[in-house]
Order: sequence, then structure tokens, then C-alpha cells
Amino acid sequence: MVTHDQTEALSISDRIVVMNAGRIEQIAPPDVLYDRPATQFVASFIGTMNLLSARPGTQRDGRTCFAIGPVWQPAIALDGTMLLPSDRPVTLGIRPEDLVLTEQRGDEVLDTTVVSVAFHGRSFRVQVEAAGGQSLFADIPREGEQARLVPGQAISLALKKDVCPPVFVN
Repeated sequence: MVTHDQTEALSISDRIVVMNAGRIEQIAPPDVLYDRPATQFVASFIGTMNLLSARPGTQRDGRTCFAIGPVWQPAIALDGTMLLPSDRPVTLGIRPEDLVLTEQRGDEVLDTTVVSVAFHGRSFRVQVEAAGGQSLFADIPREGEQARLVPGQAISLALKKDVCPPVFVN
């Protein structure tokens, strides 16, 4: 069956073939396509994915730090078999639902400024800008203080625990 409806494809398929300009990009079950896209095209095609330019940095405790812009260096757990060239930029793929508001400080936190807030029913889709000008989205639940986010507000985001985002070598 051929469909251009992602929701339909993800909900009824056992296996999906994602094609780009007549070329197969990835063949996988829906959850693998969503959680472990093989290419940047698949990452951006299936659902919403923040694609952030980054530089790999130091490694410690099975986690790699990345420089995103001039400030943030989130320590992210990666597949232990992944070798990243330290001299080449990479692209991190982070789903909006994998980001949470935090009061923490440190190298696992992204300090941002709210650009816009859109009501999405059970959550708000918040567009933020990180240091260095990269824009990304976070899905924030409609609870307590989180429901009062406004443009211009400074907020800190962190990855949900145990999230291992895909990394694409440029």
C-alpha cells in the first residue's frame, strides 16, 4: 500500500519503506523509523524532529558532550559502537517530546529564549532559540507554571532521562 499520510502509515504498518526521489532511505518497523532514523531525511520526514548543528566534544561515563552554538554542551548517551570524528560537525536529532523544562544547571542543560507558544491540546508546542541562533521546538505539558510560558522568557531545557537521540555525521 502506498500512502503519504504519516499517521496512517505509522498506525497500520508492520514495516515502512521511506523513499526520497525514487531512492530507498530506510526500511523498518514504524517505531524504529521514528526512534532511530537512518538518515536526516527520514528524521525530518517522520514526525517532527529538531535537527541541530553540533560539534562532538569530550566523552565521559559513556556520554558524549556536544557544543551546540557557543554555550550548550549537553552530555548525551550514545550507542557505544558509535565513533564520532572530533573534527567534523554533526547533526543531532531531538524530538520535541524528548525535551523537558528544568531548573537544573550544568552541561546537560540548554538555556533558551521562548519565541512562540502554540496550544496543542494536552501540551504546548514551544519554539525556542538557543545561544548561537538555532531554533528548536519542545512539547511542554499544560501543567502549573509551565502553562504560563510567554515569548521572550528565558527557560532551560534538558533531554528526558534515557533518551538517546540519533546523530548524523555531516
